Amino acid sequence: MTLKFNQQRLEVAYSIFLVILIPAVIVAGTVWLTSQIKSDFDLELRRKANLANEVFGISATNIMNANSPSQAAILLQQLVDQARSQAPEIDQLSIVSSSGTGFRTLASSDTAKVGQTDTTIQTQLAWSKGQSIASLIASGEGNDREWLVATPLIGSGGQPSAISIMRVSLHSSDELIGTTLRNSFIGLSIMVIIIILLLLNHFRFVQYAELFRAQKDLNQMKDDFISIATHELKAPMSVIKGYLSMVLEEDDLSKTAREMTTIAQDQTNRLTRLVTDLLDVSRLEQGKTKYHLSPVNLAATIGPMINTYEAKAKSKGLALVYQPPAELASVMADPDRVSEIFTNLIDNAIKYSRTGTVTISHATAPGVLATTVKDTGIGLTPDEVSHLFARFYRAKNLDTRDIEGTGLGLWIIKQYIEKMGGTIAVESEKGVGSQFIVTLPVAPTLNASSAQSLT
Repeated sequence: MTLKFNQQRLEVAYSIFLVILIPAVIVAGTVWLTSQIKSDFDLELRRKANLANEVFGISATNIMNANSPSQAAILLQQLVDQARSQAPEIDQLSIVSSSGTGFRTLASSDTAKVGQTDTTIQTQLAWSKGQSIASLIASGEGNDREWLVATPLIGSGGQPSAISIMRVSLHSSDELIGTTLRNSFIGLSIMVIIIILLLLNHFRFVQYAELFRAQKDLNQMKDDFISIATHELKAPMSVIKGYLSMVLEEDDLSKTAREMTTIAQDQTNRLTRLVTDLLDVSRLEQGKTKYHLSPVNLAATIGPMINTYEAKAKSKGLALVYQPPAELASVMADPDRVSEIFTNLIDNAIKYSRTGTVTISHATAPGVLATTVKDTGIGLTPDEVSHLFARFYRAKNLDTRDIEGTGLGLWIIKQYIEKMGGTIAVESEKGVGSQFIVTLPVAPTLNASSAQSLT
């Protein structure tokens, strides 16, 4: 019991762990992936900004080398304006040259800076190192991110003659990435909710599995109890039946005592049939019923039953008719099960008929032999027919209230018939009668003496 309780707690803890872990892993993975994409995107924009500044720098260098300073300033301003108009992502573009101890702006997309001193650290580093310097900065009211790229313009002497400063805005790319991230997180949220619901459903399945195991154990206990109880009841019931039979054989038994003993014997027989049916049900459910298949002559099996039930039929004013053909094919079946099947069907036909005839007949079809037990009894409604082969089912109406039965017989014989490869069907009309058709496979003629065993 403790082991099962601990196992259940472990399964519950595992389910809760999954509910927390899986969404957390997905969220963490998504955040890491998007941050990597953003970082890679920034590096790609930096590379493009460097490349654009270098290309722009070549044109600016050619202008400065081929023109006077005043003319070069005019042409550089035109070049800056042209580059700015062709590339909207360039937020600002300037060209500065060394002037004494500082740097003066020669041309700029921001005309207010022309002629002003440039004191940015990137400009100084690019001039001193003779190579491009790129920095990620924030500017403007919204603190938009920008790449500031300072690229030295190398003059004819191999030394920097000016610095090209380009500020490339990341506003559009950040908006695109932000929109993509928002959409991704919306999708991720929906996915996480679905996963949580699935995991909660999994938690329910764990509970159902535990209930199923408990139900299975309970069913097994029930089956074991029925099997043991019915088996243990058979012995004392046989003793009681024996003693009652001995009492009824006494000649000096009074009329009252004989009547009471006869009633006791009838009830004992009824209880014996119930115990036998319960034991058969238990064996069938546990798969312990064995079948020894061999060729069975139905005429030789049913014939003695007619003699047995003839007196019972006559006592109710019924005619019991069975005229098998002279040559009747044998069926491949278990002889004991076949006896139980037709004993049940003939007994039921007599039990549920008040007048008329009970007829047993045969018909052959390719590979099977069909046996019909027909009565002129009370009949059944379509709804009653649909439930007829269920366990413990008995039609409950005014016609059946005085008829005894367990509701197990038809279920039991149906299992027998199907296990032996046959079928059973019923056709009935209320107030007219019923007929049960049992088909069983015909035994092979070449090895009719062979036998098979089934479990």
